[in-house]
Amino acid sequence: MYVGYLGSYGLGRLAAIMARQYGEGWVDFENNGGYGEGVARGLAAAGYTKIRRQRIELEKGRWETRLGWTTTARSRGSGISAIQDWIAAFDEGQPYAMCRSAKLFDCLTDVLIDKNGKPVAAPGMHDELQTVWGQRLRNKAGAKPTQEEQRAREAGRKRWRRRGAGQSTTPCRAS
Repeated sequence: MYVGYLGSYGLGRLAAIMARQYGEGWVDFENNGGYGEGVARGLAAAGYTKIRRQRIELEKGRWETRLGWTTTARSRGSGISAIQDWIAAFDEGQPYAMCRSAKLFDCLTDVLIDKNGKPVAAPGMHDELQTVWGQRLRNKAGAKPTQEEQRAREAGRKRWRRRGAGQSTTPCRAS
């Protein structure tokens, strides 16, 4: 595991090494704010091309395909929904993705639900891991869930809504 600062180009080079090490895995990076351009250049310099793409509608009928993903209010909500579905499926004994990262669980535990029902990072905390895990689950969600998984997800959504606004979320603890 690498801990420390790495520029975007270096991150792209490191991503290529890691992807090759883990069976030619897909690389999916956030492209907001220009940082993704350096990652893409690093991947290209390493000769790695297995990069996820996002097709977005710029305006009605006009589409563009981009490397990585762009975080928007809509995609953020979709990622949070994917995390909620994942937690619900796990609660129902139907896990479809495993995560062994204590840092991710700490991040999710620090998420609060504001008065509008929107998940937000706790004061002084960050939610990057939440964003990345939501994207991972959104990618995994491309596969059609079984009927059992769908029932588990629906049951979990109902429980999640009953938790109410202003409550701290605790996805890694049994409810």
